[in-house]
Amino acid sequence: MKTVAIIIPVYNAEKKLKACIKSIAKQTYKNFKCILVDDGSKDNSGKICDQAAAKDNRFVVIHKKNAGAFEARKTGIFSEDAQSCDYVTFVDADDALPKNGLEIMAQKMENAKCDLVAARFSRIWKGIHLPKQSVSPCFQHGEKLYNHGQIISELYVSFFGITDFPPSLYAKLYKTSLITQALKNSEPVVHTIGEDMLVLLNVLPLCTSLLIVPEVVYFYRVGGITSTYVPNKLDEFLKLYQYREKMASLYPMPYDVKKLMDIEIINTARSYLCMCVERGKYSSEQLCEEIQKLFANPIVNGAAKHVNDNMFCHYICLKQEDELTDYIMQLVKKDKWKNILKRILLSI
Repeated sequence: MKTVAIIIPVYNAEKKLKACIKSIAKQTYKNFKCILVDDGSKDNSGKICDQAAAKDNRFVVIHKKNAGAFEARKTGIFSEDAQSCDYVTFVDADDALPKNGLEIMAQKMENAKCDLVAARFSRIWKGIHLPKQSVSPCFQHGEKLYNHGQIISELYVSFFGITDFPPSLYAKLYKTSLITQALKNSEPVVHTIGEDMLVLLNVLPLCTSLLIVPEVVYFYRVGGITSTYVPNKLDEFLKLYQYREKMASLYPMPYDVKKLMDIEIINTARSYLCMCVERGKYSSEQLCEEIQKLFANPIVNGAAKHVNDNMFCHYICLKQEDELTDYIMQLVKKDKWKNILKRILLSI
């Protein structure tokens, strides 16, 4: 039986960490090493990790200085315990696995003799499985094995504006050699958003074969950074844009990737400005300052000119900051109650 390394970056996760660890201890697939990387937690997370390791020798704890999830995962991967395993999977400290999650992925990996297995996840809230939302198209046709050429031509574009393949590290099983090589190539250019995508941008080009599995192998708890105000979100996204642009040039795809990325960055700029008002409580003057930064950014300006087909792009192209400020304020006002309800649900 092959050995699976489960890497869990842990930072101030005491409220849900025990449930996460419990779900892993109950796995029907018993041959695993769970590496808990305590990333300088300030709450009782480190103690919870130590207790798990004392109770079950399949759990290993690494305590380190806080440096973010990317570095925590990297520490786990390059640990002796992970490198001794055949496969690797990632779990976030506030999520959980169904009891047969590992077994499904490991068996599929062995049967297909592939480099990577990608499966589905289910969203949960207080133990309740939420109604199914849109499922990535790659899961809608049953089990399918992709060769390297198909991975690049059909799946890789999902990191550039099309959502055919989920750009998350979790709900996937990797050959240890594959994820090790990918992390060696990955640059930590972002720190608050897009870290998963950053790694997968390097993973997929190294895959000789990838198996899509329609079964649910992961429980994702609603909430997290996606529901919080991130002041440097746009700056981080622009860095990610430049990195993806470089990767797209290395691995050409049968799509207009540049236009897909430009549409995405305009949508991100709009949502960022709305978030500044709604979550950051920006005044009109502060919002105007952020808009001026948008006008001064060559990437955003270039994208607006490339996809100049809506009001938002029109304002940016013509540098009409006052009108754009009013437009954003109206958007936030229009969606006020919908966003309040969404925030309440995501924060629980």
